[in-house]
Amino acid sequence: MPAYKFEALDATGKSTTGLLEADNARAARSQLRAQSLVPLDVSQVAAAGAQGEGLRFRRRVFGSTGLAVWTRQLAGLVGSGLPLERALTALSDEADDPKQRELVAHLRSEVNAGSPFARALASAPAEFDEVYRGVVAAGEQSGALGAVLERLADDLEERQALKGKLIGATLYPAIVSLIAIVIVIFLVTYVVPQVASVFASSKRALPGLTVAMLAISAFLRSYGWLLLLLIAGGIATLSIMLRNEAFRERFDAGWLGLPLVGRLSRGYNA
Repeated sequence: MPAYKFEALDATGKSTTGLLEADNARAARSQLRAQSLVPLDVSQVAAAGAQGEGLRFRRRVFGSTGLAVWTRQLAGLVGSGLPLERALTALSDEADDPKQRELVAHLRSEVNAGSPFARALASAPAEFDEVYRGVVAAGEQSGALGAVLERLADDLEERQALKGKLIGATLYPAIVSLIAIVIVIFLVTYVVPQVASVFASSKRALPGLTVAMLAISAFLRSYGWLLLLLIAGGIATLSIMLRNEAFRERFDAGWLGLPLVGRLSRGYNA
């Protein structure tokens, strides 16, 4: 049975929103009127087969931690013997975030319409990647969805723990490196020009290292803004090119081939 998102007015004129299941929009409005509500807007959240494989959720609803918690909750409900449709109903009713409630209601409507759970998850590719959907599909085919979801939740939690350790390990060196870069830029662009006049007034030949330092200082003072624009433009261009699947595969292959960073990336995603 499809799910519908509604906005209605109660007897006091207060606006209220929510989700309900009905055969069609007209039946949904009838349910609202039976509850002494005046429907203002009723729109379908999802319909089986609509728009190819259902309504596409392109923006992230779950964070990394939120997805792990949601998977753990679903695994507990399914593992206790609760049917998948009722488990999704319970999670939809308990969701505090309207976007999350809408997403879970969409998944429930797809399952009610006869779609496998993995195919329902495919309608939200931003939330559930191919690995997640593949593991769920294997659990459905083996008849051990609850146990598979438990293992999947364990994997997501371990990945979050590893991510926290990596961030904690790299945060201090990153801060120190940033401060060092700022200090070097300050010295090169401000302090060096102040003492350059002292070297210029002397009649002696300057060492090659000093000449190089003065040249770097002059370059940064004259073209530092251009260098910043080039760096920003390079980052923006890379982010756009990474949207291309073929380029992203080549980039990932090169990234994983790096001596230290690639090893850490493989360990994090394994």
